[in-house]
Parts: sequence; C-alpha cells; structure tokens
Amino acid sequence: PVSVAVALADKLDTLTGFWAIDEKPTGSKDPFALRRAALGVIRLVLEGKLSVELLPTLRNSFDRIAESVESTCRRRSSLLGVSDEDFPTFSEQYGSNLLWEYLNEKQDLSEGHRNNLNKGEEYLAQSGQLMNFFHDRLKVFLRDQGIRHDVIDACIAMDGSDDLALLVRRARALQAVLGTEDGENLVQGFRRANNILTQAEARDGVEYSYGADPKFAEDAAETALFAALDRAETGIGRALEGQDFATAMTAMAELRAPIDTFFEAVQINTDNQILRRNRLNLLHRIRTICLQAADLTRLDG
Repeated sequence: PVSVAVALADKLDTLTGFWAIDEKPTGSKDPFALRRAALGVIRLVLEGKLSVELLPTLRNSFDRIAESVESTCRRRSSLLGVSDEDFPTFSEQYGSNLLWEYLNEKQDLSEGHRNNLNKGEEYLAQSGQLMNFFHDRLKVFLRDQGIRHDVIDACIAMDGSDDLALLVRRARALQAVLGTEDGENLVQGFRRANNILTQAEARDGVEYSYGADPKFAEDAAETALFAALDRAETGIGRALEGQDFATAMTAMAELRAPIDTFFEAVQINTDNQILRRNRLNLLHRIRTICLQAADLTRLDG
C-alpha cells in the first residue's frame, strides 16, 4: 500500500506540474512521457481496485501550486518594496493575469523561465482538462480489452466518473448487457421513447415530466408497463446505491419486453389529449429510468 501511494503521488504530481506550466502532449509528441504516467495511474487504480476520486485530488494539487505561485509573488513583490499588507492592493492593481509578467519583467527573469510561469487563477481550470486526459487514456486502455468507446462515453457522462475503478465497473456491466438481445433491443426502445418525447416537447413547448398516472391506462400493455417500471425503478435504485452495476443493468434490460409490447399496442399521439399527455409522461419515466445507470444517448447507432 505504501509503494502504491507513493507511486500515485509521484505520477499525479508529475502530471499536475506539467499541466500547470502548459507542457501537455500534442499529437504524437510526448517528450515527458505524460501518457505513460497517466496510464500508470490507471493501472495502479484498477489493478489495486482502489476507489479514488481523482477530480478533488487533482484540484487539491493545483491548489498547492496556486498557493506556491502566490507565495513566490509575495516574495518577489517584497524585493520591489511592497509590504505583505500592501500585496493584495498591489495584486489587484496589476490584475492577477499581469502580476507574473510585471514581476518577471522587473526582476529580469530569462525568457524561458518567464514563459513557464503560469498564473495562479488558471491552475484550477486545468483539473478538468487533466481529467479528460485520463478519460482518453482509459478509452485506449479499455479498447484493448474489447470495451467500446461509446460505452465508455456513456459511463463517463454519469456522476462519479472521476473514480476510474467505479467507471470501469459500470462500463463492463453496460458492455455485457449490450451483448445480449434484451440489452440491444432495450436501447432501441429507449431511443424510440426518447425521440418521440423530444419531438413532442419541442412541438408543444412543454416538458412532459409531471408523472404518468396508471388510472389513465386503457390497454393491458400500458398497465403492464406501469408495473414493470415500478419493479425496475426499485431494483435499479437499490443496485446503484450499492454500486452493483451488473444487477442494475440486468434490471434495466428486463424492461425490453414490456416496452416493445407497449409500442406495438398503444398509439402515443392519440387525439385524446388526456391520454396523449399521460403516455408522453410515461415515456419520460422510461427515459429517466434508462438513464439512471448510463447515458444511453451517447451510444452509437
């Protein structure tokens, strides 16, 4: 555990440091082996089954860099006769973006050193970019294991995607479900529900999200779908709470049959506006439940 912690700290420190001075890999050029460092983090996390929230970790690292920048600014300002009490006024006068340039010019730093000094306020914005870099490296890593890039995208869109071990478990569960007939057909049913609902909301200028009422169900297929959604909602919610993505995805795939039957038996855009609104609200419920485990809108096809 100690060696893993030190290795993670070393690689994360390297990555945040190079991001802070804007030395990022471009195209095929990676002179400082930053892709390898990111891959090392991924392997350490996944092989050790570590639950690490990377985003706050990266932000904390950039926070330390920003504090170091401010501390150095204060020291250099003192060489110009600016007291510690006057530093906030001095900093505000020149603006945080210009402060480094002013101090570097006054103290005659080399051009190379000057260009490598970033502004403190920009560091925190780098954490999101660095997280995207990790996700890109993870896609390459998982592609070699046969997991589709769009499956990973569907899982990255969910909360908690900076926990790479959690993200991979979710992606593997989704990939497994999509490999079944029920899973693939469920995605088609979800897309149909989502498309009809999106078009209706755009045309009517309202959002159909006020809750479908089973008392307006006219067809047996409609009643069966209400019951299936109730069961799935309970099962998926309980499974996701325990981070059991395989069970959640399986419960979601079981909706395939009642959704298919519903679309075969029921006309959504009926002339009866009460029934139409209720059925559109029912489609919203389908969409909400299906998006609980992964963002299916990001899947190809």
